[in-house]
Amino acid sequence: MNGPGSLTKWDVFDRTPVALRAWRVNTGGEAAEGDGWTAVRWSDLRYCWRTADANGTIACALWFGDVFGPDGRALTQEVTVGAWKQTRAAPR
Repeated sequence: MNGPGSLTKWDVFDRTPVALRAWRVNTGGEAAEGDGWTAVRWSDLRYCWRTADANGTIACALWFGDVFGPDGRALTQEVTVGAWKQTRAAPR
């Protein structure tokens, strides 16, 4: 899911009267799950912080997203707040 139509990587453009800026966003929120499933999670920067490890890892208190099957269809929706996690079937 990292090519055109990716849920976790996209280009952002900003135009002013004197300049055009462009940058690539890579959320890094995609993770392989068992049986070919892919979990895609987003967060809000207001609830994130840089951890103390040397890798510059980001931790977030709030995550939300979906788990997709091998065919790309959403299977479940997930919301995680701290240690609490809610999962429900994705609408069809």
